[in-house]
Amino acid sequence: MYLAKIIKRLGDRLQSWPKPVVENIVVDGDTACVQFHGEGGVGKNGANFDMQYCWVIRLRDGLIAHVTGYYDSVKMTALFPDSLDFGSAEPSARGRCRLG
Repeated sequence: MYLAKIIKRLGDRLQSWPKPVVENIVVDGDTACVQFHGEGGVGKNGANFDMQYCWVIRLRDGLIAHVTGYYDSVKMTALFPDSLDFGSAEPSARGRCRLG
């Protein structure tokens, strides 16, 4: 679902993908929190797509079962000025996207 709903839509809008730089990882049982930032991201419309991210990941049977990603909603709006509709990925105005 993530590839179809998010990555493809970003690929349609990005001129260059941001390179992720991991800042912190915290793991507790089947839950992990990854704090990172992206560098070098630019939209085809010229929007700067460098931003901070935080993903809360739940695992089940060794596989990712659920992701809640927090991102800069202002940067997402600049890249998708016409819409933030990712279908079932459910973005919110607060800059949160739930998957799974």
